[in-house]
Amino acid sequence: MMGWTDLTSVCERFSQFILMAAMILGNQAIARRAQNHRVRGEVRRVRYLLRGGMRALRDLYDDNLRLLANGDGLLLSGRSQITLLRIHLGRLISLDEAEIEAVLTATIAMEVAETAMAVAGKPMGGVAVTLPREGGAAEAVKLPLLRALAALETAEALLAPAGPPAGQTTEEATLFRMAEAN
Repeated sequence: MMGWTDLTSVCERFSQFILMAAMILGNQAIARRAQNHRVRGEVRRVRYLLRGGMRALRDLYDDNLRLLANGDGLLLSGRSQITLLRIHLGRLISLDEAEIEAVLTATIAMEVAETAMAVAGKPMGGVAVTLPREGGAAEAVKLPLLRALAALETAEALLAPAGPPAGQTTEEATLFRMAEAN
């Protein structure tokens, strides 16, 4: 038969075990919470960075479309800004799938637009392209610029803190840009 002192000793050891387990689990929970907080902060910073770069490129391509509409043959290149944006593409894995797809689609559309400008015109030091006034060079550049603008707007909307605006779809943005150009 077990004595009172034996039962007390067992209870003390069991309570020590429970206390140690609670401390270990509590420490792990606090560490996990801190890690999640750091990851959320990193994702927020990546979204902010990508959104800012895409906004600058969207403004540049919008200006290029205005220059095309005015008949100006000098277009500004966004290659240097695309290079800055490309540096951070390795950090996309922290984003949602839809955001990753939108950013990659926008990056590809920007590369297509830049290539179309380089093929249709004469590059000037990597920062601008001059288009000949005849031969349809402006028309060859217009559609890739419109597609890049639509892709940039979509990616920007998805990367925004509140997500895309209510009721706006990618197709609507693309159709609006194409109607605006005609």
